[in-house]
Parts: sequence; structure tokens; C-alpha cells
Amino acid sequence: MANLVHADGKLFIMDSGSLALGVATPDGLELKSKSRLFKKSIWTNVTIVGQRLFVRDHEEILALDLGN
Repeated sequence: MANLVHADGKLFIMDSGSLALGVATPDGLELKSKSRLFKKSIWTNVTIVGQRLFVRDHEEILALDLGN
């Protein structure tokens, strides 16, 4: 089951340990990038605070800078 956050016109999708960045278009979802962040699946929600995106599993937390 994927977690989705919409911010600044972008969709941040966390699914099975991978984070994807996409945009919604009239034709559907357009994926811009995807990266594996964790070896295991995670069930926590992605959180955005300011220009940082936070995601965690049961052992570690990552803070990703979304700035220019």
C-alpha cells in the first residue's frame, strides 16, 4: 500500500521502500523520478516540513532536502 503526499504541485509517493516523484496531468500520473530508500517495506507516512521531506522505517529516519 502506497503513501501519497501532494505539495507544491508535486506528488511524493512512498511504496515498498521506494520514493517516487510525479505530477498529475490530465492524461494521468507522470513519474519524474524514483529511488529505493529502504530495503524493507515501510508503512509510515511521508512528512514534509518546510523544504524537507521526512521518511522512516523501524530503524532509521531520512531527511531529504527539497530545496532548489
